[in-house]
Amino acid sequence: MSLSDAEKSRFLPRLAALAALLALAIASLVPTPASAAYSTSVSGANTTLTFGYEGSIETFTVPDNVSEVTISLAGGEGGQGGKDRLRPPRGGYKGVVTGTVPVSAGQIISVAVGARGAATPGTLEGKGRSLKYGFPDDLDSTAAAGGASPIAGEYAGGSGGAPGPAGSSGWGGPGGAATVVMIGTEADPDANGTIVAGGAGGTGGSGNGDDLTGQIGKDSFLARSDDGTETNGQIGAYARNACRSAGQREDQNSCDGGGGAGGGGGATGGSQGVLEFGVAGAFEWFGHGGYPGANATADYPGLTASYNAYTFAIDDDQINGFVTITYSAGTPGSPTGVAGTVGDGQIDLYWAAPASVGASAISAYEVEYAVSDFSSWTQDTDCTGIGTTCTIDGLDNGTAYKFRVRAENTAGLGSYSAVSSEITPSGTPDAPTLDSITPADGALSVAFTAGSSVAPIQDYEYTIGDSGTWYSAGVSSTPLSISGLSNGTTYAIKIRAVNSVGVSVASNSLNGTPSVVPGAPTITSVTAPSAACWSGFQSWLHSGSAIRLRVCA
Repeated sequence: MSLSDAEKSRFLPRLAALAALLALAIASLVPTPASAAYSTSVSGANTTLTFGYEGSIETFTVPDNVSEVTISLAGGEGGQGGKDRLRPPRGGYKGVVTGTVPVSAGQIISVAVGARGAATPGTLEGKGRSLKYGFPDDLDSTAAAGGASPIAGEYAGGSGGAPGPAGSSGWGGPGGAATVVMIGTEADPDANGTIVAGGAGGTGGSGNGDDLTGQIGKDSFLARSDDGTETNGQIGAYARNACRSAGQREDQNSCDGGGGAGGGGGATGGSQGVLEFGVAGAFEWFGHGGYPGANATADYPGLTASYNAYTFAIDDDQINGFVTITYSAGTPGSPTGVAGTVGDGQIDLYWAAPASVGASAISAYEVEYAVSDFSSWTQDTDCTGIGTTCTIDGLDNGTAYKFRVRAENTAGLGSYSAVSSEITPSGTPDAPTLDSITPADGALSVAFTAGSSVAPIQDYEYTIGDSGTWYSAGVSSTPLSISGLSNGTTYAIKIRAVNSVGVSVASNSLNGTPSVVPGAPTITSVTAPSAACWSGFQSWLHSGSAIRLRVCA
């Protein structure tokens, strides 16, 4: 069956209109393309992760030895409004947050990058087709899709509004989605905090005239007018609804003009752009730019938040949001077990190497010490080797010190160890003073007064005569006992004190003679008295000899 020329003239325009409507519907269903998973780059000691729009939440676990990350995030850019005579400018303002965030090993950073506002529907650079060109009476349902958020139901950009039905003006540009970073745990992703970079507001749709060109998105946040608690951007105003509100007839040219811009997603969604009518005497509407969504940095006050201008060189070439995270993960872990041995004006410090050396071998250790109140630390510049011991000289005997140690490799300095217990340098003890010596059977008991010592006295030693040989007494306080001596022999005794640092000079010298104490006498014989006297022999244990006794009445 063939069509006549008259039938063709009636049918083909309708077919073209139907094809355009089908293309518009398909375009509105196509999501913003997702980029690849986050990329990693390394420069010296720094590792940088770059996240693009994925359509899903990406996660990153903070490595060992990382205590902070430098972060930068931006919301998705807003869509460009459609044209009538002129296309709106290519640009707008999006939320940007930068700075350093404290973290700890094992925390999970969840990243939800916001998408850009989609390209406006229709043909001819977002130019709408009116009722008189065959479009159905539901233009309001074909708005430009706002930027999508990986967090379902939240932070999305507001859709752009449809143009008026009486002409062929431009669609309003949609808002971009916010980009969200959460720091916490797998069970509670935002346990430690949430950061939000607001998506940009869209560009307004153009009417027919130079003065009716749609305007770019706004450079500051304004909460959506319908619900100030929503995180999604407000949907752009439909020109048809503006006509109705103004009492205009939809079938007249006064219901012509561009659609309203959508607001950006954010911690609070941005407001839609205003629709304006009658500029320079024109009977058309055009759209002002939408507002970006709110940035959020309250959980990390050190961050800087702003709304930064952006432009793009080609129509509808706006970009998705992004996140970069930079950290230094190559530094060593913390040394452990810091302790020391007391010396005279010095401490022999020792510690255990870190469990993790980091990206490369340890090249040096750094040792610091502090005195009470242990708040101000001094580096010992002589302790720079790779060994796990070091002698710190020039300290004051009797002053308590605490120490801490950290390791270094090619990536930098690691974290400090736990602070040591107090360690107090000490000299050798002062000489003790001998007070007295008490004889015993084959032994001497030596009483003395201890000399002063910062470090605890661990032992006393003694020497006999001029032998030069010193023997441990095995005691740390008075008295000490010397055994294995011969009764009746006189010995010259000296002692000295011992602490962890060394021995004192010798004490003064005292003599002592071991002996037994006489027992009670026993009468063994009796001689008749003469002149009222008698005599006998007593076997008395005193130097092994008997004693003669004479008793007179």
